[in-house]
Amino acid sequence: MTKPQKQIVELYEKNGGVLPSFREIARQIGVASTNTVSYHIDQLRKNGYLDIGRSPQGIANLSLKTVFALDAKPGVYVMLCAGKPFTIGSTTNMRKHILETVVGVNTSSPFPEVRAKLEQVTIAFHIIENEQERADLKQHLSDYYRTKGIEI
Repeated sequence: MTKPQKQIVELYEKNGGVLPSFREIARQIGVASTNTVSYHIDQLRKNGYLDIGRSPQGIANLSLKTVFALDAKPGVYVMLCAGKPFTIGSTTNMRKHILETVVGVNTSSPFPEVRAKLEQVTIAFHIIENEQERADLKQHLSDYYRTKGIEI
């Protein structure tokens, strides 16, 4: 295993089995290209060191175990119910923000139509340290959904 691959595995383990974005991995392991990161992740996956999908972001069913596994990381997330997005969040602490969103902290009941169908809720998330990158991705997602006729 190469040094960058060891660093990627360490990031994976440190983040509870979730990798940050390729750009964030490149920054943390000191390489310039996200293609280099992609190559190393493919090699790690091929050799059985990483058991992840094709990208560093995640999609998970909503459960306390899933939310707590996020481990207070910064990032952007989209919550979906039955495949339809209903909220986009950008935060320095995804675990706390998602829990507050689901439970309805600071609001009476944020998504009453969704609370009855929690087993159908999934979270798509992307760990991003940089605040400007989080803001840019959140805006991009909002714009994308708007073009699809989905107001969030």
